[in-house]
Amino acid sequence: MPLSVSDSIRRRIEQFRRKQRRHPNAKRLLVEGDSWFSFGHLMWLSKSLAGKLNDYKTVNLVTVANPGAELEKIVETDNRDWGLANNPDWLRKETYDALLFSGGGNDIVGTELRNYLHTKSPARTGKQLIKKTVFEAQLNRMRSQYETLRQTVNTEFKSPNGQTVPIITHGYDYAHPSGEGFALLGGLVTLGPWILPNFIEKKIDILSEQVEIINSLVDQFNDLLQVLQHGRPNGIDGFYYIDLRGTLDRDDWSDELHPTAGGRDKLAAKLREEVVDILK
Repeated sequence: MPLSVSDSIRRRIEQFRRKQRRHPNAKRLLVEGDSWFSFGHLMWLSKSLAGKLNDYKTVNLVTVANPGAELEKIVETDNRDWGLANNPDWLRKETYDALLFSGGGNDIVGTELRNYLHTKSPARTGKQLIKKTVFEAQLNRMRSQYETLRQTVNTEFKSPNGQTVPIITHGYDYAHPSGEGFALLGGLVTLGPWILPNFIEKKIDILSEQVEIINSLVDQFNDLLQVLQHGRPNGIDGFYYIDLRGTLDRDDWSDELHPTAGGRDKLAAKLREEVVDILK
């Protein structure tokens, strides 16, 4: 049986339909993924990145993103928290120009980070502290998970023109091992930090080395997405990637992983431009 539609999803669908009537040429997007598309609307905070993107008249979206979502969990077909894989009624009744997908950040610089690192020793510094074969194996798993995502979208989606629905995803900008967590309720509740504790556990306590490691991991993840896009040799058909590296300044991060409201403005502008160009 399909999942029941929550009141929250119903409201989002109704808003989606109203906006489409006002702006019939807007690109219709279903947004799935992690906290980059969901943090910001929690509690009394400002709009999420998805919300800021939806402020543009040229795009119209429904988001089912959830904070903390790892790529593997999102694409599991038996994960009943993922609407796409369980084919709820609201998905059958709508058509979309693309799936805008945010995933992979939690798999790389979240709690899994410690698994990719050697403990600091005089024999290893900087990027040498990355367990190369372990991280390459993770990237291979992520490639397989994106292939599963493609299969699910092929099965469950329909586009306005009846063609294959594109998947548009992004690489992340360079995260910062600041030791700061995501604050809720004025700081009474904090999620994270995610990066610095992993470094401390591995005795990697020099900031320049932490930054070098994070930048290398983020670059390798972006390299994977670059290879997969446009169905290139060994790629995935209908898969598009937006490079967000260099979009955010240091002051645009509210914690180790998440952009400030101003940072989300920058990212929304970049995503809108790229999405509209891909779908033109």
